[in-house]
Amino acid sequence: MSTPQPTQPIRIDPNEPLSQEKALAILIQSINLAQSKGVYNFEEAELLAKCVRKFTKPPQPPQSADQPSQPTITDNSVDETVVL
Repeated sequence: MSTPQPTQPIRIDPNEPLSQEKALAILIQSINLAQSKGVYNFEEAELLAKCVRKFTKPPQPPQSADQPSQPTITDNSVDETVVL
């Protein structure tokens, strides 16, 4: 399953059948919208942000043609934080 991007709005017909990918994208958008309105407390927001990150990839910066590709190093030992 490809990873839905949280920044792309999903518009669907309510009568249209949902794929798992579209349903997940809609849930993620709903979580982000509610968080932007201050619906969740810090603990809830942190847990939901961790859940969303399990299904989304961070946006990749565009590579310029004259710049060689650099390997990405990820440190998973760092606590995840929520930016409000």
